Amino acid sequence: VTIENTAPSLSSASIEPADANTTHDLTISATGWYDADGDSEDYRVVWFKNGVQIYEGDTLFSYQFSKGDNVYAHVYPKDDYDEGTFVTASSIVIQNSPSYFSGTPFLTPTLLYSDDNLRVNNYGIEDPDGEMGRYTKIIWKVNDVQLTFGDTVDNINLWEMQPTGSGPISISKGDWVNITLTAWDGEENGEQVF
Repeated sequence: VTIENTAPSLSSASIEPADANTTHDLTISATGWYDADGDSEDYRVVWFKNGVQIYEGDTLFSYQFSKGDNVYAHVYPKDDYDEGTFVTASSIVIQNSPSYFSGTPFLTPTLLYSDDNLRVNNYGIEDPDGEMGRYTKIIWKVNDVQLTFGDTVDNINLWEMQPTGSGPISISKGDWVNITLTAWDGEENGEQVF
């Protein structure tokens, strides 16, 4: 009598990370493996995007999907002889990828006088999703007092600066001027630089 192989089984599977965006590769976390013959755990993974099969392999790479795509997978338990019934790793929706600065922003000049023009340099941003509405939010402060300029002004004259809700600000030797830059993609804040 020849004892036949028994196909393995699997309880459940999920996609990781569940909150993936286009900077993540996707993998499978499987639980409940069982093989009556004691064979080693192994799987075949078939990936689907927006209802269409697109790939077979352990990892779905970030270049294979875009923001807003619906991704799920069929996970088949297998041994050296047979393949068991697949379980479905429930679908996830690919999330927004925050924007980031393409370089290191800096201010010029570094040595300031009270009537200088102060400029933010090298603050271009990139967005993994290719969002077209992206820009850099710029907040100016003197001694922690926020100024009234709009959040896209990158070049100011220290003598003309005004704090929020009041008259002209007085600039004196020893004062601190600082900015907060935030990469914005039209949906959420990304990288911040102080």
